[in-house]
Amino acid sequence: MKYNIFWELKAKQPKDFKLLGKIVESAARVLKIESKKEISVIIVGSGKMRSLNKQYRHQDKVTDVLSFSQQGGLALNNPEEPLYLGDIIICYAQVIKQAKVFGFSREKELAFLIIHGLLHLLGYQDKNQKQYLKMETIQNKILSYFYD
Repeated sequence: MKYNIFWELKAKQPKDFKLLGKIVESAARVLKIESKKEISVIIVGSGKMRSLNKQYRHQDKVTDVLSFSQQGGLALNNPEEPLYLGDIIICYAQVIKQAKVFGFSREKELAFLIIHGLLHLLGYQDKNQKQYLKMETIQNKILSYFYD
């Protein structure tokens, strides 16, 4: 799977930022995502995330991760080019906050959110307990490659 990672903050990229590509690659292997598929991971601040959450989910608050799938229309591009699955937007301020709350490293929290966002791009949902548990099982399997 092809991927692009964008750091949209004025602050210097932390060391854990370099691990994002390895996380995406490992998740793609476990999920058996074809090499012609492509995603973008975009790291933003609280203000941008709040604005996106308000605009697209009508919730005027910061959230940790948003996934914007392109499977509905724009993904129908040239068959010789990668199929663009969509964007995963992650709020780095939430990564820091949640890592402290859960007792994780920032790196592990970033990994969790990338995997969670990727699963949403692949069509997984977590709107009820059964769906949530299915996603959690897959997330934990992928995370176990890095954090056991």
